[in-house]
Amino acid sequence: MKKSSILFVLMCYFTVMFGEVSDYQNSIVKVFSAKQDYDYSEPWKRLPVRNGSATGFIIRGGRILTNAHAVANSRFIQVRFEGKTEKIPVEIEYLSDDYDLAILSFRENFNTKWLEPLEFGEMPKVQDDVTVYGYPIGGDGLSITEGIISRVEAHKYVFSQQEFTVLQTDAAINPGNSGGPVIKDGLVIGVAFQGRRGSNNIGYIIPSHIVRNFITDVEDGEYEGIPDFGIQWSKLESPVHRRMLGLSSEQTGILVKNVLAYSCLKDVIERGDVLTSINGCRIGIDGTIIFRDRERVNYKYILENTSFGDEIKLGYVRDQEEYEEPIKVTDCANKSVIAKYRSTASPKYYIKSGIIFEKLSVNYLNKFSKSLFNRRDTPYDLLSLMEDPPNDVEEIVFIVSVLPDDSNMGYQEIKNLRIEEINNKKVVNFQQFIEELERGNYIELVGSKGQVIIIDNQLSAERDPLILERYNIPKHSSEFVE
Repeated sequence: MKKSSILFVLMCYFTVMFGEVSDYQNSIVKVFSAKQDYDYSEPWKRLPVRNGSATGFIIRGGRILTNAHAVANSRFIQVRFEGKTEKIPVEIEYLSDDYDLAILSFRENFNTKWLEPLEFGEMPKVQDDVTVYGYPIGGDGLSITEGIISRVEAHKYVFSQQEFTVLQTDAAINPGNSGGPVIKDGLVIGVAFQGRRGSNNIGYIIPSHIVRNFITDVEDGEYEGIPDFGIQWSKLESPVHRRMLGLSSEQTGILVKNVLAYSCLKDVIERGDVLTSINGCRIGIDGTIIFRDRERVNYKYILENTSFGDEIKLGYVRDQEEYEEPIKVTDCANKSVIAKYRSTASPKYYIKSGIIFEKLSVNYLNKFSKSLFNRRDTPYDLLSLMEDPPNDVEEIVFIVSVLPDDSNMGYQEIKNLRIEEINNKKVVNFQQFIEELERGNYIELVGSKGQVIIIDNQLSAERDPLILERYNIPKHSSEFVE
């Protein structure tokens, strides 16, 4: 046997016996998923199955951490270890749409004792060197890229459309890298999860403190989510505005524009107050706090490190007087008038006289945000509610579209119309709307721009079975609607 052949055989032998040189590679997996999302335009349907791949890595307990967007609504998930050929079935154990994180677990018959979990480190500093591990498209083997941390800031998480802290890096992060560990000095400092369209060498990482918050949250077997103040605020960059509010030259903060109905601060904070500090950290005029040296992050960074049941101290100014109040975040639930993005939640709909009613959600609006400037049917009125939600309702009901029929003549062109009143009553939530929809012979609906729609319940009772059959719709409502 030639010397080169002997060397090759020995390399294969030691690879099988002792694994690759890098211990990290033994703890990183390629994730394969068959996803089938809901269709929010035709809410009784699911979209076609899509096969995709991403990255994950082993954490304590013999489980796998990856991105939620990589596995949500998957019909079947498998993972494959680097250097192996076998794909191993796994299941979703916990999923956070908000943070775009998911924990996968192996089935009971899989031996997890040999798995080496990766450990987490602290948030790196700007210009620190990091290494990104993952399986980007364009190849089947593990890809390793290096870069630096170029920025720490609040940024929108594309999956949930919520804003949290991210690490920006110039290391290559491409589709397929999602869920991969980003490592510095042997410790995971974050999870790769998205890039920036139209830009080169800009990738984003979910920092380790958010990942730890998620893992700690689910230790009791239940995912609670992220505390949220439930307020709308604006910057106070104008010196004139600050003087008008009676702030001294040393005082900074943000102006409270609205305290939402579900806010845990509703008994403490009022519209027009200025939030000046949180847990003793001064809030700047742009809503940021100093968290390390001269680095600044959004004040929500403190909430990202807070669990339900914790107490925080909130400083504010009202009528030129300073106050500091302890706040229990027990009731600071992450709620909204527009239903938060929930990947595994089926659409909440109801069909009457061929008119498709739905509860407004980020799930529905997401499809328009991707093509906002090139669609004639973009519902700008509904999208604007994301920035300025009403404070006198619990949920928003709207008409998705109308299935043409004799019973809805004159209304068949209506799309994406918010319904504000039903039978001279304000629409407060979806269930109340459905109950009113079934009362009386004639139902009067008033849209957001004063449009009036009349439904004949007797005619509807005759036509609805025919409409469902014609359009191949199995049920007139979602399972969560009585």
